[in-house]
Amino acid sequence: MLKFSSFALCLMISFWFKDLIIEGQRVGVYTQKNMRAIRLGFALFIVSEAMFFFALFWAFFHFSLNPSV
Repeated sequence: MLKFSSFALCLMISFWFKDLIIEGQRVGVYTQKNMRAIRLGFALFIVSEAMFFFALFWAFFHFSLNPSV
């Protein structure tokens, strides 16, 4: 079951990337609204990763500087 699920996931990802490349390069269906949404999504991803690492290091420093006995 795991092999089938992994294969299906890889297949879906490959078809999604194929469609993304075709839409972006050959058809040219990306409008300014699409590009703005893609940029915003990427920016939100970067911000969420930064917040995750900030929280991780905050917890590390908090527990290393204030150990509970």
